[in-house]
Amino acid sequence: MASSTVDDDVMLLNYNDAVIYTRDLRLVVENDWLNDSIMHFYLELLQQESSEGHDYFMDPSVVSFFMQHCNDHEDIEDFVTSAPFPKDHGRIFIAVNDKMSAAADSGASWMQHAPRGCATAQGTHWSLLLMTIGTLPSADKISVGAYHFDSHGECNLKVAVEIATKIAKYIYKSNARVISCKTPQQVNGYDCGIHVLTAARVLASLNNIDFHQQKHFHEQELHKTIAVQHARNPGPAMRQAISDTIVNMASDQEVTFKRGDAGNWIWKTNCY
Repeated sequence: MASSTVDDDVMLLNYNDAVIYTRDLRLVVENDWLNDSIMHFYLELLQQESSEGHDYFMDPSVVSFFMQHCNDHEDIEDFVTSAPFPKDHGRIFIAVNDKMSAAADSGASWMQHAPRGCATAQGTHWSLLLMTIGTLPSADKISVGAYHFDSHGECNLKVAVEIATKIAKYIYKSNARVISCKTPQQVNGYDCGIHVLTAARVLASLNNIDFHQQKHFHEQELHKTIAVQHARNPGPAMRQAISDTIVNMASDQEVTFKRGDAGNWIWKTNCY
């Protein structure tokens, strides 16, 4: 467990505007649900590691802003100008949360019809939406594919459809049919974010394989990584990897880190 004496508001790092505080690191090491900050940080790591210049790993807060506040032509035009969407070829990786819905404020009615164990109106479930962008060979038109990976059935399918539809319509003047992909299911109630980040890393590494033509291959690779290599639970290894990365990148000298008996990180505030 992390030290309870440290200030949770100490900023540990700012990595390309992905800001991590001690409170965020605590979520990782204490097996808690990952928040927007951790999701953004790891997706930004994947963005910088990507050898494919046409991949775009969207900041979850940017997705929420697009869905809930970009409602007219001027808003969307400004948004497109500032966001690095691939133009005619590439992939978009989106960490989906139910709070991103344009109707998130009316979540109470949504909750009445939500499958058991799914997210609340405040947003407690992550899934991955992978969108592929290409040009149809027979016409000068953008083709948009959308594939949803959810570690808890189809909890976030409705929101994923909303996001894919809006991006396809307003960014690419096209349409997209969201396809639910076979996804290893989480074994607890808090590792949905871990599954999303693991899936994003696996799928991002397959950058030379056409997803539309090789959908089953991508599903098999994801299954091999999560279900086989991690025995259906990528949580421990991924949480260790994420926390190690944060600690190694942390620049704030107010905090001292050390390994606990279980191998996880503990920390305390330095006194001067």
